[in-house]
Amino acid sequence: MRQYYPYIVLDKSRVNPTKQNHKQKIYNFIAGYLMRNLPYDNTVNLKLIVDKRISNKVIRADFDQYIKQKAAFKVDITHENSEYNKCLQATDFIVGAIFRKYESSDSRFYDLIKDRIKIAEHLL
Repeated sequence: MRQYYPYIVLDKSRVNPTKQNHKQKIYNFIAGYLMRNLPYDNTVNLKLIVDKRISNKVIRADFDQYIKQKAAFKVDITHENSEYNKCLQATDFIVGAIFRKYESSDSRFYDLIKDRIKIAEHLL
């Protein structure tokens, strides 16, 4: 089964300046957007593994609650250290390749995965 990589690009310069310093809320919004808008055909349960980049337990719980509210199905969320999770490391590579393409017009790594990009969404 061929794996596809959907992604969203947010132009931070177009975000309301009063909200630009609320990085966690922007992160939550984008993750929630993915939960609502990606084609999770017939999904009843989803296990979501996210990088444990959020060390504050209150902020992490806020993220979990926000995602569970936005999803149209049951979501079990675990936060893991990407240092020990190969799938998160691969995801970091994909995200880094997309970031470099838009942030510095360097598409070397993006070109390696571009045939697997199925959904690309640009917000703002």
